[in-house]
Amino acid sequence: IAWNNTSLEEMILTADSDGGSLYCDVDGQLCYLERTQVLGRSDQNEVNIFGDSCVAYQLTAGDPTTDDNTVANYIPLRNIFNQTVIAQDNASIATFRKRSYFMHQSTNLLWLDPTEGQALADYLLSIWSKSYLRYESVEAFTAADKRLLDVVFDMRLYDQIQILRNLPQGDRQILTTSVIEGRQITVNADNREWTFKWILSRSFTVNSLTRWDDGEKWDTATWGY
Repeated sequence: IAWNNTSLEEMILTADSDGGSLYCDVDGQLCYLERTQVLGRSDQNEVNIFGDSCVAYQLTAGDPTTDDNTVANYIPLRNIFNQTVIAQDNASIATFRKRSYFMHQSTNLLWLDPTEGQALADYLLSIWSKSYLRYESVEAFTAADKRLLDVVFDMRLYDQIQILRNLPQGDRQILTTSVIEGRQITVNADNREWTFKWILSRSFTVNSLTRWDDGEKWDTATWGY
């Protein structure tokens, strides 16, 4: 059998055709999560909480925002037989205008039955057609919380992470759950302090709610630590 694509390109195409995710974890292992598992790894032992609360590991940077710019409410997909399926959210289009969703590859996908493709399009629409709360990235360093070294080196890509923040007004708190999509670790050679930065997915739970309240304007508020 001969392919026009590289092995990596074929694996990415397979992942796109399923709605899953192909990645390398911190140990260098090539991993795959099918679309019902993209909310975190099944082998994670504990979900750590970070934030500005005394019950959390201390954060030093990272404010929430609503991810209006990532909304996708029109999802066309086409397979290798040029069969096309479309899913769209008219209410979302009325709010955010028509916005298409593009995976690494949204054509020449490998599903054979249009009902399989429609199920994938409908699934992607259910995830992307609404506005969610997210932290683009968060940071923590050992000078602010010496406990960090006990937990951060066990945290891997696609592990869940929770962020607990005190709201700028009143005594309410907001707890979000996201997935770690990237990380960076730096060490200051002068004082030997460690800084940890995580790139996060959009939040898929907010205080037990499944979606962020579009009417709130937390992304324009001033947050403190």
